[in-house]
Amino acid sequence: MDNMEAALDGNAETRQICYAKLLDTWSRYEEIITKLLDSTTDQKAVDVYTEERETVCADMTEFKVKVENMERELVVREGKTIESKPILQTGSSNVRLPKMEIKKFN
Repeated sequence: MDNMEAALDGNAETRQICYAKLLDTWSRYEEIITKLLDSTTDQKAVDVYTEERETVCADMTEFKVKVENMERELVVREGKTIESKPILQTGSSNVRLPKMEIKKFN
């Protein structure tokens, strides 16, 4: 989890790769915990597995929110740094654009 959080400071591609790996790991972990819960009869073990699953699920949710917030921040930052510049025309243009043909379909 620490490596994943460190990846938040990386570029968008690194964040997405780490997030995909994290989701894959979580799905495998969830499958294992579910099998353990289904096969155990000891109430103490059930409690431990359930608590562990809830803890990891909370960590996953927190990381997902961090990734989404980082993506939003980057979009806002990029939007502020990129300013649209008007196209300057220094005279008349002799370029003709072709007319679009619209055909009817039966």
